This record gives sequence, C-alpha cells and structure tokens, in this order.
Amino acid sequence: MSDLYPAAPSSGAGGIRGLTAIPNPNGKGDSLIFGMWAGRPSRGEIYRLDPVDDGTFSRTREVSLVDLMSQYLSGQPVAMAGAAYSDFRPVTDPVTGETLHLIGFESWIPGHRVPT
Repeated sequence: MSDLYPAAPSSGAGGIRGLTAIPNPNGKGDSLIFGMWAGRPSRGEIYRLDPVDDGTFSRTREVSLVDLMSQYLSGQPVAMAGAAYSDFRPVTDPVTGETLHLIGFESWIPGHRVPT
C-alpha cells in the first residue's frame, strides 16, 4: 500500500484495519479485505487483495466510504470516514442469497444538516 500511502500512519488508529480473509471472488483460495485509515482526513477506503498464480496479489479498490455516504445523503459533503473497527462480518442477503460483509465505521459530516 506504500504506493498509495507513502507516509506512515499519523496515529494509532491509522493504517490497515479489519484485515479479514474472504473467499476469492476470482478463483481458488482466499482474498484479504480491509479498510485503510490513512491521510488527513481519512476517506474510508476499502481494498481487496486477491492471490495471483505467481505468488503476488492484485489490489482492487472496493469503495470509498466518503463517496458512498455522500451519494446516500443526496450529495451532502462527508469530510471523513474511518472504517473497519473489527473483522468484516459475512451475512447472507435474504433476497439474493449473496454473501455480503458488514463493517463498523465512523464519519464526520460537517454542517449538522443531516439527522444522525
């Protein structure tokens, strides 16, 4: 991750959080999913590392919680999000049967225009 986040985390809360093994969506073995709490302010980036046949991993950016929350809140700016206080918890969507993963997160929404 040093290519995206070259500086060391600035606090004990920073860095890789919630590192969890999940079934590889692209084949055999397990992938790793985690939240990255880095930068000022943190954007709540979620990444997945999938194993590659040569022993390395390919990296996929799953989502930025700041962007996702802003969309959900009809464009309300979200200034910070920190994610994955613990493991990513698998749950089954009762409608589709798809396995999804839940996480806890913290956010800062300035201006007090959105009810909590």
